[in-house]
Amino acid sequence: MRRPPLGPAWWVLVAGALVALFAMVFDVRTGGYLLAATTGLGALMRAVAPDRFAGAVAVRRRGTDVVLYGLVTIALIVVFTLVKL
Repeated sequence: MRRPPLGPAWWVLVAGALVALFAMVFDVRTGGYLLAATTGLGALMRAVAPDRFAGAVAVRRRGTDVVLYGLVTIALIVVFTLVKL
C-alpha cells in the first residue's frame, strides 16, 4: 500500500509551524498567534485548494477539515490571549 504524497500545502503549514515555534523562544504570545495564523491558513487552503494540492492536509471530508482547523485556530487564539505567561 502506497502512502499519498504530502503535497505543497503540508510543507507550507510545517514551515509556518516551525516559524511560530521559533518565535515562541522570544515571545510566547506572538509565537502562539503565529501558530493560530498557520492553522487558519490551513483551514483556508483546505477550503479552496484542490485535493491534489492539499495532499496530507486533506484528512477527512473538506467541510470537516475546515471546521476542525477553524476550531483549533479559535482555541489557540483564546488560549494565547487569556493565559498570562
